[in-house]
Amino acid sequence: MANASAKRIGKCLQLEQVAFILTTHIAGQNEGTVKTLRMGMILPTIVSLLLRLLLRRASLPPSKSSLALYLATFFPAFFLSNYLIKIGTARRDPATGALISYGEDLSQAGVTEWCFDILYITCALYSGSRFVYFH
Repeated sequence: MANASAKRIGKCLQLEQVAFILTTHIAGQNEGTVKTLRMGMILPTIVSLLLRLLLRRASLPPSKSSLALYLATFFPAFFLSNYLIKIGTARRDPATGALISYGEDLSQAGVTEWCFDILYITCALYSGSRFVYFH
């Protein structure tokens, strides 16, 4: 009787350890994805502005159509990336650094996957609009 109880307690401890490992794994994946999202929004914008100032200074200010295309592709990417960053950021205890919440799993299907699909398409259009924006 006592042996069966010890086995159940051992299984519960094993399940808790597996759950802890999975949550820390998801938190690590989310942190990497959030970092990539942030860099994917910051770096291309800075590079675009620098190249515009260095190479195409004579065409300042840009035409209204190229600026409209640039803004039309920038804003969806900006809002969706901020949404994904918000839901995917892990929360940690400021005093101890312990994981409080790992955030939503950014590799799940559904709305999150749809947001990434829209981001990929928008970034492709965003890159194309930069080409138009420079010429």
